Amino acid sequence: MKTYNPKTIKELPPGTKVQAFTATLTKLWPAKKGDGQYGPWTLQGGTFEQDGETVEAKFKFELPEERRGQQVLITAGTDKKGNPAGVSFETDKYRDKDGNPVEKQVVMVTAAAKLTWGGEAPQSQGDDEIPGLPSPANPAPPTPAVNGLDAVKLAIQKRANLYELCMARAVVTVPLFEQLTGEQMTPEQFQGFVGTLFIEGLRAGDHNKLPVNVRSSIKAFQARDQANETTTPE
Repeated sequence: MKTYNPKTIKELPPGTKVQAFTATLTKLWPAKKGDGQYGPWTLQGGTFEQDGETVEAKFKFELPEERRGQQVLITAGTDKKGNPAGVSFETDKYRDKDGNPVEKQVVMVTAAAKLTWGGEAPQSQGDDEIPGLPSPANPAPPTPAVNGLDAVKLAIQKRANLYELCMARAVVTVPLFEQLTGEQMTPEQFQGFVGTLFIEGLRAGDHNKLPVNVRSSIKAFQARDQANETTTPE
């Protein structure tokens, strides 16, 4: 497995996925969060440095401030086809505060990657497989030695939050289903719909992107759907 650093990864063409990358995280900006078309999102910028070479970083999850200044080894996870996923060299396109277009080459890190800080055990930022069924390519993250019960409670709460949000989405979809089909949605259909949303959300690691309390997100869902009533297509 070849491990890249800030100097060698910049020799690659943008869009290249790598199996491993290592450097010191010298800068870490506050994370930006929001709600988009596909649900909540998180972006956090930073800078990697190694042997005098630097490269910008972009994380699709939030890291704590205490990680700044630490050495990290980032290894790729796998996608559904078994290909490396989670760390790549990309062109980041955006507009600055004056509206001018900006392009920068960055090391993009997603929730599929495994992060090893110093001598710590690898940490997964999201679930590549259904939780409870770890695979050799996606080992389950270690249970913390301290406050293990609290860690388990938090993990359960994250999954419960996702399930609650999936139920809220399904509830507002019932009238549209009945309007389009002319039939009432059965309890089995409702349960299947919620289950599908929940499992796909777990696969994507969406439960780790949600706030501890999702009630405000659910209210936003309901308010948006009330303001945008769907009419029956001709």
